[in-house]
Amino acid sequence: AAKEHTADLMRQTTDIQMESQHLELCSDVAHSFLGHFQLDADEAQALKAAFSADITMNFFKALEKVKAIHSKCHILLRNNQQRTGLEMMESMALQEESAYERLYRWTQQQCRGL
Repeated sequence: AAKEHTADLMRQTTDIQMESQHLELCSDVAHSFLGHFQLDADEAQALKAAFSADITMNFFKALEKVKAIHSKCHILLRNNQQRTGLEMMESMALQEESAYERLYRWTQQQCRGL
């Protein structure tokens, strides 16, 4: 009976270890996905700063990443991830539009100051 109990515990331990490895892999995939398809906090802040704040290189880098993410969404559309791809494309389009609006207003403000 003790051998059966030990064997059962060993199977459970192995199952839990395999599940843990699977969950760790899923976590790594999710983090990688977000790294490729989402702005980090600093990039989002660079785009959303007040209209009166200066436009810096960080703004343009973040805007470039938005364009790259938008472009990468086509991969999702081709790989049976249409809903995710479309939602991300819409999100990036809104962020891009907002960034261009901010750039336009900042440019107007700078021109008025000349």
